[in-house]
Amino acid sequence: TGTCRPQIGRLLQARQAEKRVPLSSLTGGPPRSYSRDELLLFGVSEETLSISSRTARDFRFTATSHFSTAACQQDRGVRLADGGWLDLGEKTVGVQEVEKAFLCTPGVDKSLISSEWVGNHYGWIVWSLAAQEVASPAQLGGRLVTPENVLLRL
Repeated sequence: TGTCRPQIGRLLQARQAEKRVPLSSLTGGPPRSYSRDELLLFGVSEETLSISSRTARDFRFTATSHFSTAACQQDRGVRLADGGWLDLGEKTVGVQEVEKAFLCTPGVDKSLISSEWVGNHYGWIVWSLAAQEVASPAQLGGRLVTPENVLLRL
């Protein structure tokens, strides 16, 4: 068996290379409440609005909302983030597909990761990204809740 060598992921590389900017400076202040119609106008999807802390772990992305038609029609999936391959075979992507992509990402040691760990973190990451989009839709609407962003944060 080969040795897994840890690798710094793309998200951590970006965080280390750039000075962190406070979210409040990007959003113009603290979050405020928006109506459902306002959120939709800002680009927050119905999919994202359906996410809660209770539903996040079972959330499934609609592949055609995040990938080209050509990518969705391929049998081999798509390469994401730090090199993991995401299977789009069912036209939706959930925790099982993200886990498989994560475990085949270079630098991830499968012996250290359990399905329970991935499922728990997947749910909290999905919920957190959705909450950020809803809190700052003018700046973040339609941009955070993506399979790639979830995989980067794992």
